[in-house]
Amino acid sequence: ASAALARRAAAAATLPAPEPLSAFGRDFTVDPYSCCDAFELASQGDALFFQLAGVQQSLDAGFLSAEGGEGLVSYEAFELLSGGGRRPVKRAGSDEGFTHCGIPLFATPGHFLRVRTLLPGILGPLSPGGVYKAGSSERQLLSLLGRDLAVLTSEGQAA
Repeated sequence: ASAALARRAAAAATLPAPEPLSAFGRDFTVDPYSCCDAFELASQGDALFFQLAGVQQSLDAGFLSAEGGEGLVSYEAFELLSGGGRRPVKRAGSDEGFTHCGIPLFATPGHFLRVRTLLPGILGPLSPGGVYKAGSSERQLLSLLGRDLAVLTSEGQAA
């Protein structure tokens, strides 16, 4: 764990300084657990992700179920509160919990670079066997994105 943290810190140190956020960005990119916005988190080498619950993976790849949450959480806050992904985290202002970090929130171009350093830690638990595998694990992320888009599309058609 400490070796992974050292590698992430070294990778984050090579990235350009985070871009400032607009007033809207500062207001709507706050992690309710750390109380930091996306700029502050990026300055620490961290990033925001949407909360994910109800994850059931299929045996080969993809998901039988996964519920994307509206709430945000930083990777480091999730790791701390979940004990490294071993227990659910209660959603802020709710009795419900979430078990994984899901789709990243990209507030500025630099967030793409920062998220890339965190993806192995995020995607490992979402990958078959719970182990990150380059290429295959990224397809899991695309599967999540596709599920979320399908849900949004069906909700939009029902309205």
